[in-house]
Amino acid sequence: MGPASVVTDPHAMRALARCAHTTQWAGGERETWVSIRPTTLTGRRITTADR
Repeated sequence: MGPASVVTDPHAMRALARCAHTTQWAGGERETWVSIRPTTLTGRRITTADR
């Protein structure tokens, strides 16, 4: 969880488009990037089997 904001800086948008390894779920082109700054992180820890 954390605050989200739309990325509007052209340099940041180009960098995201160049480096992000994502595909759109619904297909088609998308030009909007959203930045999420995490304040809370939850989930499961995955470790090797020999631990």
